[in-house]
Amino acid sequence: MKSKILAFLLFTVVFLYSRTDRKDPSWTYLKRSENLKIRGEYALAIIEAQTARALYIEEKIDKFYQETREANRDKTDYEIKKIVESKREELAREDTYPQYHELLGDLYAYTGALNDAEYEYKKALEGEKYFEYPQKGIEIKYKLADVYAKSGNFDLGDIVYREIVEGFFKTKPSDYWDRIKVNIKNDPTLSRVFRIYRIEGMEYLKALFHIGKRSALLQRKQDALYYLSLASVVWMTYYSELIKESEFDFTYVGPADFVNFINEKGKYEYSSNEYIIDEALFYIGYIYYLDDVREIKDYFFNVSKAFTKGTNKEAELFSLIDFLNKKAKEEIHILKYNEIINW
Repeated sequence: MKSKILAFLLFTVVFLYSRTDRKDPSWTYLKRSENLKIRGEYALAIIEAQTARALYIEEKIDKFYQETREANRDKTDYEIKKIVESKREELAREDTYPQYHELLGDLYAYTGALNDAEYEYKKALEGEKYFEYPQKGIEIKYKLADVYAKSGNFDLGDIVYREIVEGFFKTKPSDYWDRIKVNIKNDPTLSRVFRIYRIEGMEYLKALFHIGKRSALLQRKQDALYYLSLASVVWMTYYSELIKESEFDFTYVGPADFVNFINEKGKYEYSSNEYIIDEALFYIGYIYYLDDVREIKDYFFNVSKAFTKGTNKEAELFSLIDFLNKKAKEEIHILKYNEIINW
């Protein structure tokens, strides 16, 4: 609430100032806010963002005024003013500036004002028809899901992730996806799925993984295997094409075939420690751990460890797998959110 009051006061001050001392176009203030965000100067970034929106509305009003005046030469100044003021209220009510709301959502998220961040991201999504490019909606939904994760609203996060993957499933006919489910059921090792399918869609990878992860933690085993398998297939499809740019004869039948390329740090965009593939494979292994299918469980745990080796998750993942294996000698251990790696 305090952050909203502060934002309102800042907006009011900047709005009044901008009407009397405006020199630069609105987009320059938005760019300044982005730069301040990167530097961690969030308070100043909020001011610049508020200025950008105020100027954006004024720019729209100025253009609308000129167009209205030209189209209504018979109307008085008072009548024109009433029309323009009505337009101003409409602009404030029906926002056409999603870039501003996304940026403000980022700033609130960085400063821990998660309720305000949620509000701004939702406002940004309402302006979908004003997005600069089609994938912008997916990007903002990921940010909204991250806010839900930080606040512990995992059910809401799952809903957002499932909204994201709706676009993924529209890329193929329904019987294509049904066949994958059949192959998963008939071949628990997943080798058939990994060998046969090549599916593009890296923009959906994170959502597929998180749906699968949550399903695994809730012991929805078939749902988990389906989404985690799809995440793995999408990951391998993307990175196989990347590797082929240098290794023309590269082929694969499963995730283990990619392990040797991890040592080529940076060459194949492996410079990041955030390998979703190791996480996906771990949770696939966890599903088979729950069913006490040891051979398949060990395979996925071991490949997951191979991918994680040398990253900042290595020690914690190795420790978690060792813990699960030791507990299995007595009883199967059900993982809880407070026990898992902070992925």
